[in-house]
Amino acid sequence: MAEADSRVRAVFTGWSRCMSAAGFDYRDPMAANNDPTFGTGVPTAEEIATATADVACRTEENVNGVRPDLARYTGSARPQGD
Repeated sequence: MAEADSRVRAVFTGWSRCMSAAGFDYRDPMAANNDPTFGTGVPTAEEIATATADVACRTEENVNGVRPDLARYTGSARPQGD
């Protein structure tokens, strides 16, 4: 599982810090994505604010670049631990 890779863990830690600075408490991007208070059909102001911070933090921490890079260099879509 990619989350076991130290590079992914480091990026997720940075992402979590970034989200915390924006006022949100999530351990990783999947926790924000899967927040049960969201997904009710019509986005709430809180959901939009969370999504906006998520995108900014993903960009700042290069979350969306780490997994594809690892997959390319390891030859696996699901990088394993170090």
